[in-house]
Amino acid sequence: MLHLILRPFLHALRRVAFCFALISLLALSHDVSPAHATQYDKVNLTAEDFSGQDLRGNSFVQTIFRKANLSGANLSEVSMFGANANLANLEGADLRYATLDSAQFRRANLKNANLEGAYAFRTNFEGADVEGA
Repeated sequence: MLHLILRPFLHALRRVAFCFALISLLALSHDVSPAHATQYDKVNLTAEDFSGQDLRGNSFVQTIFRKANLSGANLSEVSMFGANANLANLEGADLRYATLDSAQFRRANLKNANLEGAYAFRTNFEGADVEGA
C-alpha cells in the first residue's frame, strides 16, 4: 500500500531532479569567466593597460581610469557611472550601450570609439578627441 502512495511522488521527484540537472547544465554552458559581469566599483586604475581587453558588462562605477590605456577594449554594456577617465586612451574602444552618466572624459582620446546607444547624461567630454566616434 505504501508503494502505491510513494510511486507518484517518486516519479515527480525524478522529473524535478531531471529538470534541475538540465538547468545546471545550461548554467554551466554560460560564460561565467571573471571578464564578464565583474564589479570594479571605486577602484583606482590610473595608468593601467587594458588595451584590447574584453571588459563587456562589467561595473566601473566611480572608478578612476585617469591616463589608462583602454584602446580597442570591449566596453560594451559597462556601467561607468561617475567614472574618471580624464586623459585616458579609448581609441577604437567599443562602448556600445555603456552607461557613462556623470563620467569625466576630459582630454581623453575617443577617436573611432563606438558610442552607439551609450547613455551619457551630464558626462564631461571637454577637450576630448571624438573624431570618428
